[in-house]
Amino acid sequence: MRWFIVHPEYRGLGLGKRLLQESLQYSKEKGFRRVFLETTEDQKTAIAMYERAGFRKIAEHENHLWGVHHIEQTYELQLP
Repeated sequence: MRWFIVHPEYRGLGLGKRLLQESLQYSKEKGFRRVFLETTEDQKTAIAMYERAGFRKIAEHENHLWGVHHIEQTYELQLP
């Protein structure tokens, strides 16, 4: 999944959590042993959801693409 965005009108309905669960289930079925994602430090709600799902931050670095300063973070999840 390249982009993980829920339209503002549909946030708070559990759709993001459902999409994440479905993508993790797909990954397990395909035999992946781990998955990772990247986000930015300002995505507090998304980060909380990822951490509740078991993801752990493994790296971060500054990014100045398109003239915007962000701290990009990489999260990883080991699959059973």
